[in-house]
Amino acid sequence: MAGNAKLLLWIVAMGTAIIGLMSLSIVGAVIYSSIMYGKPPEILSNWGGLIIGFFIGTFFNFVRTALGAEVAEANKAGLKRKAG
Repeated sequence: MAGNAKLLLWIVAMGTAIIGLMSLSIVGAVIYSSIMYGKPPEILSNWGGLIIGFFIGTFFNFVRTALGAEVAEANKAGLKRKAG
């Protein structure tokens, strides 16, 4: 089980790193074009906002899931203690 958890953690970390690099390049392009040309292309501006919203939503979903898993395990432990 521990090997599966490590593999899953590695896959999640690599996926997050790849998505993060792609996101930084898009946001960087928006910033660069804003500085150099005064206004970024509309499509890049839209993608920049979408990326920021995606990361904020993903973060809160992850926190909710992690806290939910902890509560579920605590409830299981409480039920085992009561039954035993």
